Amino acid sequence: MIERGKKGLRSRPTLNPKLGNLLIAALAAATLGYGAYGVWRNDLDVPMVGTLGRFHNFAQHDHFHGASAWLAFLGLASFGVGLTIFLLRRLETKPPLKIDRGPALPLCVAGVIIVTAMQILDGLGLV
Repeated sequence: MIERGKKGLRSRPTLNPKLGNLLIAALAAATLGYGAYGVWRNDLDVPMVGTLGRFHNFAQHDHFHGASAWLAFLGLASFGVGLTIFLLRRLETKPPLKIDRGPALPLCVAGVIIVTAMQILDGLGLV
């Protein structure tokens, strides 16, 4: 949560940090596990949302095989490792101090960019 202070924006401590840590760990494990299972099956299925006007169609999926599955897994793994690094740094830091994100933020951003680029390439029919 962010509130307006005298010197700008400052963050307040999380209401339930154990639940936040558990959710981060679950998301990192699910991301890595889902990507590894998709590569193992040689069919990495990445769901996506297509819109038709203001109605959502959740039935669209991108299926990656071979090298494109490995590239999409690289993006998912990068995101999962970034979340794990962030969680470890969050556990090391005492509550009043600011969390040093270090390499976690660039890894998560790179993972999202890779998966998005793979979905765009699949939509264009290039993979």
